[in-house]
Amino acid sequence: MQLIRRVLSFILKVWAATTIGTIVFMFTTIGSLVAIAAVASTIGDTDLQDQKLVYGKSDATNTFISIPINGVIMGDRSDVPEWYELLSESGVVYGYEIKDQLRKLAADDDVAGVILEINSPGGTIFGSKAIADGVEYYRDSTNKPVVAFVSNMAASGGYWSAVSADYIMADAGTMIGSVGVIFGPVKYYDGVTSEDGGAFIGGVQTLRGIETEFITAGASKDLGNPYRRLTPSERAHLQKMVDGSYEQFVEYVSERREIDPSIVRQEIGALIYDEIQAEAVGLIDGSDDKEAAYTLLATKAGVAAEDFKIIRKLGPEAVFESLFARASLLGGRQVGNPLCALQSSVIAFYGTAAVQCQ
Repeated sequence: MQLIRRVLSFILKVWAATTIGTIVFMFTTIGSLVAIAAVASTIGDTDLQDQKLVYGKSDATNTFISIPINGVIMGDRSDVPEWYELLSESGVVYGYEIKDQLRKLAADDDVAGVILEINSPGGTIFGSKAIADGVEYYRDSTNKPVVAFVSNMAASGGYWSAVSADYIMADAGTMIGSVGVIFGPVKYYDGVTSEDGGAFIGGVQTLRGIETEFITAGASKDLGNPYRRLTPSERAHLQKMVDGSYEQFVEYVSERREIDPSIVRQEIGALIYDEIQAEAVGLIDGSDDKEAAYTLLATKAGVAAEDFKIIRKLGPEAVFESLFARASLLGGRQVGNPLCALQSSVIAFYGTAAVQCQ
């Protein structure tokens, strides 16, 4: 009942903050919200635990912590509207929360090491760097191992996070790399003839179409972009900003993976690689399944393979995430990418946020 009250409270807050012109939008989401209230009653006591066993036996002597990095990497919760977390089907992870978790784990003598379980196309630079900084703090403070296990994708900021680990292992069919940063899009409407400012179907008519330009760093970072205009001075200014973030990314990859910076820039570039190619160019250390990554972590910690367990900490928001994930199957509504609000920022993201926001 407490969860149902929280859901209904959220509905009332959103409704009260909604203008008359957007009330229609609420009707499009009411199915999801009703489904959420219905699903709330299915949440049991096991869903309210603060941690769960993901591998091994519960009575094992040695404990490792699994930290999932799934979805778009943001800085903290202030970067994403409250409604997005509750209604989106896309994953969001907060770099500063992971950094804080790692700092707390560094003071926990009962934890023998950490595994980062990554499936992310990247996101904000500060969020990705926060994760890397947290891992470095944990490693330096404890001298305990950190392994990154990648399934499906660790691209751009997702790879930035993975590079912080002592060892990177990728599952079969995984995409890795995109060492680059991107800014944009910057749009130019060529020969505007009219504008439609309608509340729901606004648009612009032009004589010669719309041009879109991205500022990138890293060979092939904007691979597939069908558009291209800025003044030379504007382009130079934005390029300098992007280059600064790119150099920081390259230097970190070069240091952690022991690859010459020129190779990162000129040969590896911002292309995406499968796990076999990524290992060949030095972006990862090997490929295997999740269980092998868990065993590797235990080996690096000097722990017997038959006497360890992997625990995943669950924050207070985990129940809500589970609740809305279940309800989304009934409501059928999908909310856009959280990077839509950051299209005018330099980001470490595989692809372009603009495509996610159409």
